[in-house]
Amino acid sequence: MKGRLSYICPPRLERVFYVFSSAATMHLILLLWEPVAVSLWQVENALLAKVLFCVQAASLMFSCTSLLCLDPLSLLGIKQAYHGPENCLNSKRLERLMSHCRHPVFSSAILAMTATSSMYADRAILVAFFAVYMFAFSSTDERDVRYVHQHLESKKNELKSFS
Repeated sequence: MKGRLSYICPPRLERVFYVFSSAATMHLILLLWEPVAVSLWQVENALLAKVLFCVQAASLMFSCTSLLCLDPLSLLGIKQAYHGPENCLNSKRLERLMSHCRHPVFSSAILAMTATSSMYADRAILVAFFAVYMFAFSSTDERDVRYVHQHLESKKNELKSFS
């Protein structure tokens, strides 16, 4: 796929093209989505519905925080487009992590989509596809987890230096 992509756009725009085409595809899926009105569960208990909402909100906040811990400009391809891919080299440890775990926020996004007071078949199918994709194409290990932990600690220290 990457070889064919080089015919369409220059290397410095490959990541931007990938992100844009992925976002456009997801937008198209959402526009053309046909709901399936088969209810898998409906939570009637108000307390449980609030707990599920809190889990959903925490999962979305974790997704956003995870993205900020990584390099958002690099993930979107903006650094590569501006500086050129040869000038935007990440550390070997980050490259290793990204090769093992293509979408580090997927697990929290899946949890956010699942922790809902009403689940319908169409959403469950989407969640199942995302989960299969995540588990089929990720292979993080202990070294990746250590790297993420160390990177998070360095980000915390950077934030402390501003206050």
